[in-house]
Amino acid sequence: MTGVQTCALPIYRLGSRFDLSIFTGRLRYELDITLARFAPEIRFHPIVCAEHVSKPKPAPEGLHAIQRMMPSSKLWYVGDTIDDARSASAAGVPFIGIIAAGHSAKGELTELFRKENAVTILENVNQIEGVLSA
Repeated sequence: MTGVQTCALPIYRLGSRFDLSIFTGRLRYELDITLARFAPEIRFHPIVCAEHVSKPKPAPEGLHAIQRMMPSSKLWYVGDTIDDARSASAAGVPFIGIIAAGHSAKGELTELFRKENAVTILENVNQIEGVLSA
């Protein structure tokens, strides 16, 4: 990340305070490309990808797997799709929705997130630090 102090970014601060996991509908090789580019120094464990589950989101299988691997941890699921929200709801995991200010279907997605009991809805993932610190 040229010209940016990585330790100053919220995700790096969160990574120093919390165990970070990933449940994604992407294949592992796709996720590895993203992590290498945007978060090379952050440790995520466990990581559950599309090839690790028999049913894709919105099935909660991936979140259940993380719950089994981290039984003493409180989980929060952060996502930007209705399938993310439904997966969290089905797993009984609090959901934080992310909807960019300029999203073409912001109102509709906001309503869907609310129907799935989103704890909060943010415009930017970098705002999450304030939610988890409250």
